[in-house]
Amino acid sequence: MKQTGAFGKQTGWKAGLTALVLALGVVIMPESIFAEKKDVPVPDDITPVTWEVSEDHLMIDTDEARELYERIKAGDYPTVEELQDDPVVQELDRLSAYYSEVYGDTSGIQTEEREKLRGEILEKFLARGSARTDHKKDDGTPVYVYDGPLDYDYQAVLVMGLPASGKSTRVADPTSEELKAFNLDSDVIKEELPEYKESHGAAAQSVHQESREILNKAVRSFTEGDMKGCNVIIQTIGNDYDSVMSRYIEPFEKAGYNVKVKLVDAKLNESLARAVMRGLKTGRIITSSAIIGYGDDPDQVYKKLSVMTNAKGEPYGYDVEAAADTKETSKEERTKEESAKKTTTTKNALTPQTIAKAMAESSRIPGAYAVQSGDNLTKIAQLCNTTVDILTVVNGLTDPDLIYPGQVLCYFVSNQALLPYAAAGM
Repeated sequence: MKQTGAFGKQTGWKAGLTALVLALGVVIMPESIFAEKKDVPVPDDITPVTWEVSEDHLMIDTDEARELYERIKAGDYPTVEELQDDPVVQELDRLSAYYSEVYGDTSGIQTEEREKLRGEILEKFLARGSARTDHKKDDGTPVYVYDGPLDYDYQAVLVMGLPASGKSTRVADPTSEELKAFNLDSDVIKEELPEYKESHGAAAQSVHQESREILNKAVRSFTEGDMKGCNVIIQTIGNDYDSVMSRYIEPFEKAGYNVKVKLVDAKLNESLARAVMRGLKTGRIITSSAIIGYGDDPDQVYKKLSVMTNAKGEPYGYDVEAAADTKETSKEERTKEESAKKTTTTKNALTPQTIAKAMAESSRIPGAYAVQSGDNLTKIAQLCNTTVDILTVVNGLTDPDLIYPGQVLCYFVSNQALLPYAAAGM
């Protein structure tokens, strides 16, 4: 073992930190701001991070790390077993463990200076706006800034998924821009905490609880404070149903919000691989054991929510990936159906009378159908012994292509509901 301090200096971590910040031209904060660090020996098999981590200078500065990074970046995701056995992944885990031991849990720092810092971080965080596309990369990927307008429509969208599944890039940022919504993301808070900065992201685990506690205060600004009613996007792993309900859904619904839940689905090995790539590029480490431990818990929580209705009487669930698949499949089926319709005669055209007649002839009892992943109206119509047209009209669908898992469709209603149309001769 190397008998050195937290920054690899023989003279101890304080002297090492002083030399480092002076070299970088950084103003040194009062010691009471920082965690009381332990003078932990640096293991021989890790290199403490003393450089700004970037794609050009990865957190682990080896050929093996570069090779793994480029492989994952190209979309070639190793299996979970391969990643667990990979020396680069193992070194990332050891780095996280080392910095966790050095800093401990920063939420336990109870000094006046630290409390003041937390208040300043919260104030800065709440001053952000909605996501706004600043420009696009050469490949068309949007680059967002967070100074867009905010609307107050009492809309809350809970975005769930495994770490590094793409919650921000695939859902939260685009939805924030669309709804003009504030993005509640604890990772933004982590980046403002001194231990995170000092370790170039390697101490993410140490500041995890503290960032959650600051985020909880931010949540209260939307549920009972001066930002109440502001549209909001909430990013969370969502691996525990009770926690999702008590921390987010119940407080926002009590405040009058219409809460929806979106699942960003990703295979476990893809999430783990992307977390490794992100850790190498940004320094923010999530240990492989933590990600593997989540397993399919977010998916199970989403499935439970997807068949439930929110306080507004609407389904919670909206599966981003499945909705896209459903829409694509539905379009293909609808194209075939529209072609077939052209050969039908006028007497078979859709009217309230023909719908009432079809319902009268139906032997189905009244009921409802919850849309499943991969469904389309043609398939549902066959299952429910009805037609696409009837499903479309009865359920008030403005676009038959836009159905989503968890949506509840009525497949038969009483003839009485359509008698006024028939009486009017429509």
